[in-house]
Amino acid sequence: MAEGLADGKKVAAPRELIHLFTTVRDRQLGRFDTGQAAIADDVFFESQSFRDAHPEVSSIRLQTTICPEYPWLKDWLEALRGQRTQQDLESLEAIWKTPRAETAERIKRLVDVGFFEPGGAIAERTYWVPFLYRPALEMAQGAADGLRERTGSSVDDDEAIG
Repeated sequence: MAEGLADGKKVAAPRELIHLFTTVRDRQLGRFDTGQAAIADDVFFESQSFRDAHPEVSSIRLQTTICPEYPWLKDWLEALRGQRTQQDLESLEAIWKTPRAETAERIKRLVDVGFFEPGGAIAERTYWVPFLYRPALEMAQGAADGLRERTGSSVDDDEAIG
């Protein structure tokens, strides 16, 4: 559960845990109210309530924590909307339409704030977007176009890094 709330530094902030459980509780109560809940006596929350809560927690993290604390990265993140969750220097260079040195600097800053989790050997370094940010940016699981060919990887991003 905390894995879905961890940032690129593998830290799940207490505020996200509190927000998740508050939202899960609200979703579960809503499912009871509408008669959708099918829950065993020894279970407090259905997994569906967690699935329903995650996008809200993701959006709030992005809108009220990351963007206000680091306003300079908002446009960079918006450019990633709808993209794949595993990128490399070349794919990010194409998305941001920036020179290689500027792309590398942006990547470094996004790793520093915990948006990207780096993985792989330095020569074939890839950058993975943690589950926490995916719903807010409508990102699709998997490697960017051409990334597997460039790195020679056949492993899905979540298996390789997560």
